[in-house]
Amino acid sequence: MNTLKPSVNTGGLSINCCSQQCCTACNIIFILSVVNKPLPMLKTQVLLLAIISICFFSCIGRQAYYVSPFNGITNQYHTIPMHKDSARSASYLNTAISIGGANEGETDTVYSLTTDISQSNNFSIFLAYYGVGLTVSSYKIKPYDSVGNNSTVNYSVINQHTGNYFFGGGGFDGGINFVTGSDHFEWRIFGAETFLRQEFVNYDHVRNHIPDSAATLVIRKRFYGTFGLFTEIVGKGRNSETGFKMGWGTVIGSDYHNFHFTDSYFADNPSRFGYFLLNVHTTTNRLTAYIQGNFAKKAAACLIGMNYRISR
Repeated sequence: MNTLKPSVNTGGLSINCCSQQCCTACNIIFILSVVNKPLPMLKTQVLLLAIISICFFSCIGRQAYYVSPFNGITNQYHTIPMHKDSARSASYLNTAISIGGANEGETDTVYSLTTDISQSNNFSIFLAYYGVGLTVSSYKIKPYDSVGNNSTVNYSVINQHTGNYFFGGGGFDGGINFVTGSDHFEWRIFGAETFLRQEFVNYDHVRNHIPDSAATLVIRKRFYGTFGLFTEIVGKGRNSETGFKMGWGTVIGSDYHNFHFTDSYFADNPSRFGYFLLNVHTTTNRLTAYIQGNFAKKAAACLIGMNYRISR
């Protein structure tokens, strides 16, 4: 989305600049470079590295992303009895809170509370869970400074919409995995899971009022879903079970893929949305407690949750 602007020639090396700050930096380095010509090889390499670094960070600047508020707060943990357990199924009431951030640098604050009811089933070498859930949350849009922004950002328009916004959503969670192990240890080797939510209330309204010309990316769709893979290990002690889960996946839908602009953190072009999560959990009697870290594109959150077995 950025266009190339003036170029600076440093002794035969032409460098394209995409912002006034970038061009100024190149000119300063050029002046310094010609003071003591000819340049030694090491000094030339250092100079080129400095030019590349200054140009990259000056050209990008702070971007602005306004997408589904569920980005980064997905895939709450669901308890499944171990495959050697005598119970072949169980029902759970699950609750989780999350504290996190969204947008560039995770500067916008997001708090959420998720409650759902799930059913878990043990099919010998396969384990599964599925359920329906409801999330309520708040999203705080914070203001942009007048300097240091990417050319795609109109800070004055964005700052007209700063403040706290409520949002919620309901939908489906489900997953299945292949498992192996013994009476006291199991490895859920390979699993797949999905998280589906339909957003409601007023944060989607504010996204409808932020024009595309004011931000790097605005996605206004209220549906948000993920599909991912995971692996998990669970060990059984005398009175409890403890486990670790790692998952990664993508966001469903073309709206979250193949953006042809350069990310300010990583030069991934085309850009796409996905997530990575780490979870530690422990179960004693009917209660499972867990802490989870979610890391998504332009969002991150810490989730703390409890799952209570209501029947088996």
